[in-house]
Amino acid sequence: ALVQMMEPQPALGYFEEAQRLGASQGTIALDRGLAFDLAGDQARAQSDYQVALSGRDASEARRRLALSLAIGGNRTEALSTL
Repeated sequence: ALVQMMEPQPALGYFEEAQRLGASQGTIALDRGLAFDLAGDQARAQSDYQVALSGRDASEARRRLALSLAIGGNRTEALSTL
C-alpha cells in the first residue's frame, strides 16, 4: 500500500521486515522493485524486476523493468526488454 501511495522509504522498511520474517525475494520483488525505482535506485529495482520475471506477474515485471531501464537512460536495453 505504501508503494502505491508513493511512500517508497517506509515501504522498503516493511519489505526488509517481511524478508526477515521469511518472505521470499520472489514474493516481494515486483513491488519492492517499484519502491526502489521511486526512491531513485534503478540498479536495485532492476535486480528485483529480473527476479520477478520468473513469477506470476512476469508481464508486469517486464514492463516495469523496461520503464526502469528507460528512466536510467538505457534506451536500447529498455526497447529490447519490451
